[in-house]
Amino acid sequence: MILGRVLQLLRRRPLLQTTFLRHHGALANHPNQSASHPAHHAPRSTRAVFDGTPHEDAVAYANLIDLHLRCGDLPRAEALFHAAPTAARGLRLDTAMLDGYFKAGRVDHARRLFDGMPVKSVGAWTRVVSGYCRARRVDEARRLFDAMPVRDVVSWTAMLQGYARIGMMREARGLFDAMPARDFVSWTVMLQGYARRGMLREAREVFDQMPERNVVTWTVMVKAYADQGHFQEAMELFNKMPQRNLHSWNIMISGCLRAGNVDEAVRLFERMPDRNAVSWTTMVTGLAQNGRVSMAREFFDGMPENRDTAAWNAMITAYANDGQMNEAQRLFDSIPAKDLVSWNAIIHGYAKNKHKGEVMGLFLLMLRSAVSPDRTTLISVLVTSESTVEVGQIHGLATTRGLLSDTSLGNALLTMYSRSGDLHSAWQVFKMIQEKDPITWTSMMRAFANHGRASYALQAFAQMLQHGYKPSSTTFIAALSACSHAGLVDKGRASRAHCPPSVQRGMLYEQWWGKLFQSLTAPLVQVREATTSFWSTCLGRVGCGRR
Repeated sequence: MILGRVLQLLRRRPLLQTTFLRHHGALANHPNQSASHPAHHAPRSTRAVFDGTPHEDAVAYANLIDLHLRCGDLPRAEALFHAAPTAARGLRLDTAMLDGYFKAGRVDHARRLFDGMPVKSVGAWTRVVSGYCRARRVDEARRLFDAMPVRDVVSWTAMLQGYARIGMMREARGLFDAMPARDFVSWTVMLQGYARRGMLREAREVFDQMPERNVVTWTVMVKAYADQGHFQEAMELFNKMPQRNLHSWNIMISGCLRAGNVDEAVRLFERMPDRNAVSWTTMVTGLAQNGRVSMAREFFDGMPENRDTAAWNAMITAYANDGQMNEAQRLFDSIPAKDLVSWNAIIHGYAKNKHKGEVMGLFLLMLRSAVSPDRTTLISVLVTSESTVEVGQIHGLATTRGLLSDTSLGNALLTMYSRSGDLHSAWQVFKMIQEKDPITWTSMMRAFANHGRASYALQAFAQMLQHGYKPSSTTFIAALSACSHAGLVDKGRASRAHCPPSVQRGMLYEQWWGKLFQSLTAPLVQVREATTSFWSTCLGRVGCGRR
């Protein structure tokens, strides 16, 4: 019983847990002690305690395993579980280990344990259903849920949350409607699920039907409106709230700033009964994003001490976007702790303003710091590269850092190789990119066209259409440029008589050929989308596909 009381005390005092586990005889994580106790044997001191104590200390044994799980020591907890004395075995011990397996992501281990449990409570069944849902294995969770001999409202809500978490709101609604009883959590899960998916009408229906609401549910609905750009609805609901917390105020201020209502955001900020770091950072970031750099700086200077790093980064970004690199650099030099966003903000600012020397200097400093560059960093450095050697160096760094799987970085490499005159390397990067997007295809088309390979550019365009990608106006410009490089303008004029009457009469036809004739003499203002069949017909008529 003494050990049980000690463990109860430790559960209330988390800071003592690690010290206890480190000094509790054979439970210490010292390498020598671990070596002296194989994983399949219980630590002797612990075993001795339970061999000589009454069976009611089984709760304490389960708590001991739970402490190891809380400290992240799954192997030790598992060893204790498998070697548990008879007096300690039971539903409580099995349930503690179930939780441990699920929290560690060992879903299959948890299932084997559950299948072997002689006694399964409703709580155990619910834990397994919830564990499968957290692992996004909702089909298996549903089979278990349907097999439950008895369910309670927690079981229903666990399955409901599994569907809502991954956006299966039709299934969630069917389950919700079938619930024999609902509690506040069930209603909130449905509301949050609809809100996250942007399904405002359904979310509002649930909100209006809720038998009870609190500040959390009101805030969820306000945020749903604000996130979808329905500023007036969000404001009306906010004003009706019976009570508000800091999060409610911050959400509404953020919504105002995203909607461009700066004055309303300032008024709300001034009305706040209390503010935290998030409130100030929201104002600084929102004002900066709305181009109110001077006002953002006033709020930044008015912040309490120990400013949030996000506020520093917002101001650096604002100055960089405004071209005020001296101010951005001064803030960057003053920031107490630089993170990845800080480095990317200042490097991107210099790259945007074409200060190659500063970009390279800061990049080298970053490589010597504790912060590793990511794809955003490398793209900013790439756009200032002027030679194939420089592009190749960034390419090599991206390879060693394991960043080449990123499509946007691959697109940047492709473009910069082409600009530096290395079409072969650009083609190799194109083939390397696994997840191609319309920008990838367009960049390769432009590379071919700019290097006098118009026929390859048009073949790439045809393949892009065959793969189901929708071309943008930039893609059309690249295709038209390739046609002009291939000398197809005169053939295009002569081919009009051969096109179907429906195409000849169409405005799309006139736009397309008008743009073709003007592509080298005037900027292309706007090109509408064309269907694959139309492009195939027209390009086939003028012979583009045969070149």
